[in-house]
Amino acid sequence: MNTLARLSYVLILLVGGFLAAPQVSAATATVTVDGTMYTLSTRSIPYDGNEALFQSQPWWGDPVLAAAITTALGYQLGDYIGGTNHDDPSAPLGYAFDSGFVSVTFTEEGSTKDCPNTCPESFEPYYYVFVDNAVRTNAVPASTLWSLMLLPVLLGFAGWTRLGRH
Repeated sequence: MNTLARLSYVLILLVGGFLAAPQVSAATATVTVDGTMYTLSTRSIPYDGNEALFQSQPWWGDPVLAAAITTALGYQLGDYIGGTNHDDPSAPLGYAFDSGFVSVTFTEEGSTKDCPNTCPESFEPYYYVFVDNAVRTNAVPASTLWSLMLLPVLLGFAGWTRLGRH
């Protein structure tokens, strides 16, 4: 029984330690345009099947805002294929849909460019830029999350020390 209890406490410690470890998240960048702060990230997806996500972006239907955010963002989130090659176009912001093509803005050769039609095709996945909803809507304070993650570590440690006294 004592060995089984020790094994249980070790398991609790390991799980708690894993939960308490810093979590890796996708790369994000924050830019401010016209007094509004945007926390952005990329996703490799096509327009087809993701229409609602594209259309929910604050720059959808507003090529001027899309261009302003693209200019502020540059290559902070990499290129359109998920790399870091500044010779390739940057990750684009889609702002409209027209006859099978996504209208986008992107950075290339140090300037913001616009592709209002004929690129990219709606079925092609690219690393598009999106407002990072996870960052915008996280209403739980970080201290509360850390407390919940450290609880299993403390319980496991308390059980381990209690077994050591018997």
